Amino acid sequence: MSMRTKAVLVTVAVAIPAFLLVGFFFPPPPGPGPSSGQLPFFVVMDALDSLLLGAGIAFIAFGWSAVRRVAVASRAYAFAIYGALAWLMVSWYPHIGLHMSSFGSSLFGVLVIDYVFHVPLFIAAMVLIWGFVGMLRNRSIDVHTVVTEGELSAR
Repeated sequence: MSMRTKAVLVTVAVAIPAFLLVGFFFPPPPGPGPSSGQLPFFVVMDALDSLLLGAGIAFIAFGWSAVRRVAVASRAYAFAIYGALAWLMVSWYPHIGLHMSSFGSSLFGVLVIDYVFHVPLFIAAMVLIWGFVGMLRNRSIDVHTVVTEGELSAR
């Protein structure tokens, strides 16, 4: 089975239950819910969050070796990039879920969510900029070859 097939299977295996259980994990606050015009937009957002969570879990499971080959400066450098990419993918499901839950309906809850999720997103962006600049400095890496001939190929 190819790495791409495994990644798709993990993505779907995580995304479907995550989508179906979002209301269980993040119960909405009491009171009126979304209007019939708003509901489809919330459903699409939940579906996208669930897919990104699944893709993030697949990336965590299968993406390390590709990141390690591209970020050749050091193992710590590669791990920082890997962690930043993983956080950018998996953090949205609980982030949006908590905003939509009763926890996110208080100012205290919003502050906690902002610090727990937004500050690491800022850090992840800086890590990725640092990693990108490092890869530009080391132009001996052929990124196309790493992706097409590495473990993320469609073989």
